[in-house]
Amino acid sequence: MNREIWLDNLRIFATYCVVLIHVSGHKDPISLFFSSFARCSVPLFVLISGSLQLSYSKFNTIDFYKKRIPKTIAILLFWGCIYILFNHVFHAHYNIKGFIGSFILSVTPGSFHLWFLYLIIGLYLVTPLLYKIQKT
Repeated sequence: MNREIWLDNLRIFATYCVVLIHVSGHKDPISLFFSSFARCSVPLFVLISGSLQLSYSKFNTIDFYKKRIPKTIAILLFWGCIYILFNHVFHAHYNIKGFIGSFILSVTPGSFHLWFLYLIIGLYLVTPLLYKIQKT
């Protein structure tokens, strides 16, 4: 598969947009304008990922899942534990029962900052179906 330079450039643009979202203060009209302009970043990353995932000439569903899902879940569990531990140590009275309860009962373990990992897992789950639809 040849490298698509335009996708690399689009990825660079989307990266700058993510940074712009995180550094804009949302307090004045100018920063609100730039933040609103930069909101295209996540959809751009999703489209870029989809374009690259669906461009393989040979696609094996089992290999696709084995390569991606365990890594993503491991990252989610690791950072979820880190966020929960941080919250219990610095923002609440720490005890192991509260830590385990927070992890089990939490929809996003630890922090809302991990929302994109659920998006990625969902996209990985539907990619084989989209690949079959694209090839027909």
